[in-house]
Amino acid sequence: MKEKEHLFSLGEILSITTGRPLCVCTYNIMKFLVRGELFTYRLAQARAECRAYLLREHPELNNSEMDVALAILDAFLEGTTDKSNREEIAIAWLSDQAKKYGKMLAITQLPVSVCVDKGRSFSVLRLRD
Repeated sequence: MKEKEHLFSLGEILSITTGRPLCVCTYNIMKFLVRGELFTYRLAQARAECRAYLLREHPELNNSEMDVALAILDAFLEGTTDKSNREEIAIAWLSDQAKKYGKMLAITQLPVSVCVDKGRSFSVLRLRD
């Protein structure tokens, strides 16, 4: 069975891969990746599995240049407590990253062997290499 491919915003993807809140919601991308609904208590495990998978699918997001960019973002965010200013900083940073990596990236769903149908929803198991 061929895996589905879908475009997601860089903000959604980086929110998962970096652990920083760069978009409003990451539930839709995670739901797409695991091929269905997630129980709330499975979100942390799903996020970890999705992070590993996304970084394998887009290794360009896991390099020293991104580490430096994240350190810069963190430094700017630590310098302000104003919520609207923090949002502006994150938006500007994300815009800079989009110039390097693109605003939207194609991703495919986790392999079927990783997702197990539990009847009412999908749960994520350990990724197999």
